[in-house]
Amino acid sequence: MTIVAGIIRGETTFKKAIRSGGAALIAISDDDQWRIIALAEERSNGQKYASGYQSALQEVLTSADLSRTDIDTVAVSTCCEPTECATQGLTEFQSADLVAVGHHESHATIAFLGSGYDEALVAVSDGGGDVLDGYCGEEWWLHSREQLTFWHGTRSGGLELICRDFADPLAMGFGELYRAVSYFLGWPGSRHASKVMALAAYGERPAEWPPIFYIDGDGGLRSIIENHPDDPVNMIVKLGSDLGIDLGEPRQPKAEIFEVHRNLAALIQSELERAMALRLANLLKETGLQKVCLSGGVALNVVANGFIQKQLKVPVYVPPAPSDDGQPLGNALAVWWSRNRDLGSLKNFALTRSSDAALGPERNCNSATVSEGLAKSDLRSCTVFEYSSPAPVVARVLSAGSMVCVFQKRSEYGPRALGSRSILGDPRLEDGRALFNQVKGRDWFMPFAPSVGSDIGEIWFSDLADSPFMSFAVGFAPSQIEKVRAVSSNDGTGRVQTVDENDGSFIAEVVEKFYEITGVPMVLNTSFNAGGQPIVETVDDALQTFADLGVNILALGRFLIVKSLSPELIRAEVMPKQFFIDGAIVQNGRRLNLDLSKLTSRECIRTVQQRTGLVVFVRSELPLFADFLERLRKGKKATTIRYRKGAVELPSFKELPLYETPDYGVGDRSKVTAWVEITGIRYQVFGELTEQDAVVDGFDSLEDMRRELRTIYPKLHDDEWVTIYSIGLKQDLAKE
Repeated sequence: MTIVAGIIRGETTFKKAIRSGGAALIAISDDDQWRIIALAEERSNGQKYASGYQSALQEVLTSADLSRTDIDTVAVSTCCEPTECATQGLTEFQSADLVAVGHHESHATIAFLGSGYDEALVAVSDGGGDVLDGYCGEEWWLHSREQLTFWHGTRSGGLELICRDFADPLAMGFGELYRAVSYFLGWPGSRHASKVMALAAYGERPAEWPPIFYIDGDGGLRSIIENHPDDPVNMIVKLGSDLGIDLGEPRQPKAEIFEVHRNLAALIQSELERAMALRLANLLKETGLQKVCLSGGVALNVVANGFIQKQLKVPVYVPPAPSDDGQPLGNALAVWWSRNRDLGSLKNFALTRSSDAALGPERNCNSATVSEGLAKSDLRSCTVFEYSSPAPVVARVLSAGSMVCVFQKRSEYGPRALGSRSILGDPRLEDGRALFNQVKGRDWFMPFAPSVGSDIGEIWFSDLADSPFMSFAVGFAPSQIEKVRAVSSNDGTGRVQTVDENDGSFIAEVVEKFYEITGVPMVLNTSFNAGGQPIVETVDDALQTFADLGVNILALGRFLIVKSLSPELIRAEVMPKQFFIDGAIVQNGRRLNLDLSKLTSRECIRTVQQRTGLVVFVRSELPLFADFLERLRKGKKATTIRYRKGAVELPSFKELPLYETPDYGVGDRSKVTAWVEITGIRYQVFGELTEQDAVVDGFDSLEDMRRELRTIYPKLHDDEWVTIYSIGLKQDLAKE
């Protein structure tokens, strides 16, 4: 097996922090099978924009059942210093080959290889990459460095450098301008550039305001001001003076946003769009290339990307992680590509569907993980509804106006939630944007994305293009925009995620089912995190954040976790009005009958929770091992005993579909084997079960039953509760 790891340094050799770290792993087996695991450092250690790679690297290695000594090559990039500095001082990888990868080369590689194109013009734009003149020190902006780089990419030949813009000392590129404007507007740091982009939709560039960027005699882009990143606010003050514009005083954090602030944002946004589109158009004409890949932090500007795509009228691709959190995978791919020019085992590698971005470590979403996590997060009062396919239920809940947090097994690589770590909502809600911004703790002007069925959403947009990673802002059709105000920006666009119905992903099925219910082929999609926090990564992260958010439902794997049992759940068919079964609790030889059939479903659930002190799982299906099913058919079995760590169960209906399984697992639930009638339910401590209980459950003795149940449930102890269903075959479809 060949193992290539990719990382980005946590700091330069002169101790400047490099934000948005992480790690990626490419594992290629001897039979040419490959898998990729990639994770941002912030997702692993819980610190937004975290530097370094230590925590993320350990997680991806653990997920692949590997250790650091298994790594053959470590591909490393840095920033604001020469490329060769990337590997300096990394003494921890004693058994691996260390390879330095250029910062912009890494961005370009993940974009071009991810696109699947055979040939393309690749543009990388950010706040700055590597220093080009050999200087290594704290005044890197006084030296030649990467800011905007253009490459000719070919699948078989690699990346050929075409040219660089803004490479001179003190040159002001797009990324540095957005950083400076962010500071001027009261948002310290380039991480707030998305706020400048969003605010631009509420401003208007006055016609008399002159341009900031221009084309020089050699065809390259230049700016009219110098870059001084150590004094970003005064850079913008000077820009206003040079342009003859009164920009007012720098805005203080959390102060009122004035018209001049909105117009400044509109100016900067329009300049990026105009200049980048013009430069790309000229290069396409010069090179004869007909496709474009965009990467680097500036490629997160979805409004500019949408403008560029519309202007160029050629295919434009943006990877799911175009900024620095994508460097680890870009690094690993670059090294593999340099050693295998035909890409070898990775010849079919591409990131072109939303599900392709699900590269995080696989997280266990079983019932034990859920019940134990609920206990740790102080969410014992929650009710858990279990489904083999929860997407249709989520669609019904959304159509009723509720929000739903979503957690699926593997997280998305990159800063955008694409359905694995999302909060979903109904795009038709008139106050949806304000409501979601309040829940997320975001600024009032920040928009939300529509996740759109790519095959059914075209009539809703004026120019819908492929956008699986929320990379492009697309104009809504005027006739449709009023129907989905929650996902339309003030400029009439939406930051679209196109979802292929054949993708097989959870979000694709939700969108399809929501369309069937409402006639609207999209749902509102935002990231599953609290304001200022990273997107959740683990089950524990998800449950803790869910506990803190004003959202009632979490779809975690095949489970719907509900805080409050509201009437909307009955209307959305999450739970019935009543369960229509009788139950009992047996403890210390005493039986307490529960008149559950006389209670509403909410009262029934709360009664069981109160009496047992445990989480209640509501089961909608019943898997049963083939040998046990045969005993049921022969009349030798009249109960089924179920155990969940820290939980008990209720059936969602008096009759449940039964699925035959070849083992003790959940099995294939695509075809119903039989229907069973639930005639009663009992809760009892496992150690108090009797010989009679064993016989009724189809066993020869209590000893046999205890041995078998502990094989099925290895964590089951004598002092723990089990749920005992009294069942009878209602309809045996396999016999018909």
